[in-house]
Amino acid sequence: MPKLQMSPPWLAGITSNRDAEYIDAVQPGLVLRIRRGRMVWFVRYLFDGSARRYRIGAHPAVGLSAARKLASVVRGRVAAGDDPQSEKRAKREAARREAGRDGRRCSGHLAEGREARPAGPMEGRARGRLGTGITLAPQTPGSDTRQEAPE
Repeated sequence: MPKLQMSPPWLAGITSNRDAEYIDAVQPGLVLRIRRGRMVWFVRYLFDGSARRYRIGAHPAVGLSAARKLASVVRGRVAAGDDPQSEKRAKREAARREAGRDGRRCSGHLAEGREARPAGPMEGRARGRLGTGITLAPQTPGSDTRQEAPE
């Protein structure tokens, strides 16, 4: 991970076509992470001897100066003895409990109290589509059973 002094012109010229992480030389712990075409700001810090990472927000919604200010706030909270990441996680879990979920992912029909239907062999996929650009058509005598998928 290269450590460099980030600037607005540098950010404007950066391409997000490959995964990388850049560490800011001005604000300790500030990291710009590029992954799958997205650029996200993080703050890295140590809490009770373990490395933690706190997500600030996505670039360009959060600019360089705002990311530096927020990183300073997060590191100030860590210096005061707080763990911002565990607090964030606790708030998220409390919101899930309040919404009636126990933290596990489930389908909406289960959360709403409706009966679950049994999963079929094509569950989660477009029915009748093979993923090859070919769809199944009703078979009639003398017709080809394959046709191109609509685009």
